[in-house]
Amino acid sequence: MTDPNVESSEAPQSFQPSDSSHHSTDEQQLLLSAFATESPTQTTVSPSEKTDNEHRSHKIQDLLGRSFLLAFALLLGLFLFWQMMMRVHGSIPRNYIVLGLLDAGLCIVVLVLLNHRLPKSAKSLMPICVLLSDIGIAEITRIDYEQMSNGVNSDIGLRQMVWFAFALGISALLIVFLHDYRSLRKISYACMAIGLALLICPMIPGLGEDINGAQVWIHIGPFSCQPSEFAKLFLAIFFAAYLFDRRDSLAVGGKVFMKIHWPRLRDFGPLAAVWIISMLVLIMEHDLGISLMLFAISRPETGASKEILEPSFSVMFIVLSFQ
Repeated sequence: MTDPNVESSEAPQSFQPSDSSHHSTDEQQLLLSAFATESPTQTTVSPSEKTDNEHRSHKIQDLLGRSFLLAFALLLGLFLFWQMMMRVHGSIPRNYIVLGLLDAGLCIVVLVLLNHRLPKSAKSLMPICVLLSDIGIAEITRIDYEQMSNGVNSDIGLRQMVWFAFALGISALLIVFLHDYRSLRKISYACMAIGLALLICPMIPGLGEDINGAQVWIHIGPFSCQPSEFAKLFLAIFFAAYLFDRRDSLAVGGKVFMKIHWPRLRDFGPLAAVWIISMLVLIMEHDLGISLMLFAISRPETGASKEILEPSFSVMFIVLSFQ
C-alpha cells in the first residue's frame, strides 16, 4: 500500500505542444492565405465609370430610336415614289435613283451628327421633315410627267431632289459649326431686318412677279425663288429670341385697361410692329401659308400679350381670307 501522504515521484506533466503541431498550424494559415489570394476578387465600378456606361447606353438607345424612325420615313417615301413611277412611267429612271441614293445617304449623315452633337434634340422632327419632303417630291414628279405627256418639258422634281440634298448639306454644316443655337439671340434684330427685307422683295417693280394671283416670286436672270421661304427662317429666329428675352415682362403686363393687363410699350412695341408689318406685306402679296406660320410662332402662349394678340390675329386672318 502506498501512503497517501507521500507525494508521487511522477509529477503531473502539463501539455506542451510539439513542434509538429506548430508546423501544421503554419501550413493551414499558408493554405488559407494562398486560397484567399487565388480566389477571384469582386471588381468595384467607380461612379464615373458607371455614369459613362449609362451615358453610352443612352446614346445607343437614342441612335436606334432615330434610326428606326428615319428608316420608316425613307421606306414609306420610297414606296410612295415607286408606286407613283410605276403608274406614270413604268420604271424609275437612273437619274432619280442616283439622286435618291444621295438624299438617303445625306439623311443618314445628318442623323449620325444629330445623335453625336445634339443628343437631346427631338427624335421625330427629322423623320417628319424627310417624309414630307419625299411626299412633295413624289407629287411634283407626278406633275412633271403629266406635263411631259402634254408636250411640255418639265424636270422640277429632279431639281427638288437636288435642293433637298443641298438643304441636308446645309443642315449638316450647321450641326457641326453651330455649337450653341442660343448664340443666334445676339443677331435677332439683324435677322428681323433681313426677314422683312426678303418679304418686301417681291413688291419691288421689275423684280417681283405675280403668278396665279400671288406676288411672292422674284426673278433674277434665269434664277427664280420665293424669298418668303427664307424670310420665315429669319423671322422665326427673331420671334423666338424676343419672346424668350421678354417672357417675364410680356407675361406680367403693365396697366389694366378694359380688364386687360396691357404690357409696357417698350416690351410689346417691337413685337407688335414686326408682326403688323409682316402681316400687311403678306396680305398685299396674297400669301396665306407664310401668314399661318407667323401666326403660330409669333404669339405668346400665356400672359398679357396673348389677350391682346389673339383677337387681332383673328381679325387679320378674316381680312386675309377675303383677299
